[in-house]
Amino acid sequence: PTLQSRVHLGRQGRGTCRMLDAGPSSSIGDDLDRLEDILPSEPVDLSDWLEPPTLQSRVPSLKVEDLLVDTGPIAAYERLRISFLQQDAHRVDENHETGDKEYIYTNQRPFKVVLQAQGANGGPLPIDNLHLAVRLMLESGSDVEAESKQHGAHGPLLIGDTRVAVGSDGLATFELTLGRTALSSFCSGQRFCLLFRADLPADLLDEPRLAHLSVLSVPFKSLTKLHRASAAQRAQTLPRHFLTKLHRAAGALPT
Repeated sequence: PTLQSRVHLGRQGRGTCRMLDAGPSSSIGDDLDRLEDILPSEPVDLSDWLEPPTLQSRVPSLKVEDLLVDTGPIAAYERLRISFLQQDAHRVDENHETGDKEYIYTNQRPFKVVLQAQGANGGPLPIDNLHLAVRLMLESGSDVEAESKQHGAHGPLLIGDTRVAVGSDGLATFELTLGRTALSSFCSGQRFCLLFRADLPADLLDEPRLAHLSVLSVPFKSLTKLHRASAAQRAQTLPRHFLTKLHRAAGALPT
């Protein structure tokens, strides 16, 4: 009998190896008999032992797509970062007890917002001829559907530079004015936000990997008049003869 016909490798997991020490008088047949006694009789599948290890088996968390270098247009936009550099409110009301701040804008005066575009980790701008666009939306994320009770032609919600080219220094400056109906009073007292976004190619508009290229301003309320006089202040501005009539009606002055 051959060695292959006499010895069956058994399924013993990946256990320990045992050394067979043949005596000086042992024959080959005796050695084979003794080898059969110490080895299991069931066949063992060694295919997983013989298969060469792959990169994934050495680094289980590594994916094949991580090894691919994307050099297409989307890769440059993925490296792009947009942040606020300046946003000045017309008025800021602060609650001294809680420290909360309420930002107020009027649609009677312009305001400026400056954004900075740059590469990842502060690197150079990865996109040439980049533009940023802005639109007005509610703090809840819904579109603005302001309805004015005073006039039918609402006009634009934002007036001014709503699409701006990014300069060689990476800065984009927006000079804006809120529209006639861009008022919190026309939207059930809700606050607004300005949504700034990189002007992307049409085929990349819905790309989830580029969601970071949309940034929101701080929420703010919009009014027509920033400062309304108190009742006492308004009374001081009334004509003198009108004040006299009021006082006489109240019995404060003799007739």
